[in-house]
Formats: sequence, structure tokens, C-alpha cells
Amino acid sequence: VSLLVANGVQVVTSEGKNTSPYDRFESATPDVTQVAEPRPNGTVFTAYGGGEGHLVAINPNGTLRYYLNEHSEYYEVQPLGNDRVLVAAMQEYEEGECPAQHSCTLEQILTVNLDTGKTTTVYERYREGTADNEWHDFNKISDDKYLIADMEKERVFIVNTSTEIITWAWDPQSHYNIST
Repeated sequence: VSLLVANGVQVVTSEGKNTSPYDRFESATPDVTQVAEPRPNGTVFTAYGGGEGHLVAINPNGTLRYYLNEHSEYYEVQPLGNDRVLVAAMQEYEEGECPAQHSCTLEQILTVNLDTGKTTTVYERYREGTADNEWHDFNKISDDKYLIADMEKERVFIVNTSTEIITWAWDPQSHYNIST
């Protein structure tokens, strides 16, 4: 038995060949299986392991509330209220799976209802390639504007999700000598 600590949540897992620490979440029954120590307010966290991403919500009593592993990776997660969270997700597609004629990555900001499981796309964009181009962080500025940290172009930008127009961008390479 091993102990995994992620964002303050302790998870006991069984060790064995090809065992992922996330197997416990995948086999858990929501609101029944205790997967963590009790916490006053519960916990929501994202993780990456074993080639797939994980979005996990734990009830205050330590039982599994919600589990999602449909994307290659999950990053930033932010509470919205009304049992909903915003999360940055990424899905990699190889050539032939991608809508274009090359490998690509689908970057998304999603709203997830932790009670119903309903997932809504707030904003998404495909990019060429599958390496080092994630959106690791974002901030909601208003109902339709988001500030996104973009690894692909090493910049920060604001997008209007209603129009999908990037209204502002800052590229540090244009302000600093990258050779120094």
C-alpha cells in the first residue's frame, strides 16, 4: 500500500504491476467509496499520470464526488459556485485523428458541473503538434473574457469567448533580449 498526496488530499492506493494511483478513483462509487481523508470543505484537483489526465472532486467526508479522465491532461481548476468548476483541458490527436492533416492538440476551457457531470466548452482551439503547447493557467476576467497563459507562443493573451477574437496579447520575447 502506498500513500499519494495531491493538493492536500491523501489517497491510499494498492501497489502492483501497471497500477496507477488513479485506479482507485476509476473504480470508486461516487458518494460511497472513501478515497481520501475527510476535509472540512472537500477538494477538487487535477492531475496527470499514466498518459491521461484526471479531474477529481472529493466530498468533505472523503468519498469520491466526481471523476473525469476524458482528456490527455487537465491543468488549472477554479470554482464557479453552484457545484461547478472551470478547468483547462488538453487532448492530443495523432495524424489521422486530428481534423487537419497533421498531429494536433485541442486546448479547451470547460465548465464542469460536479453534481450532474455536464461539461460545457467555454472556449477551444486546435493547434498543430502535440508537445509543449498547453494552456497551464487562465483567469476569468468577465463573462466572455479570459486571460490565458499560452505555452505554444510563449505569451499571455485575452480572448473574447463570444467572438473568439484575441483582444490583447503580451509576448515577453518582444520586450526582452532572449539571448541574455
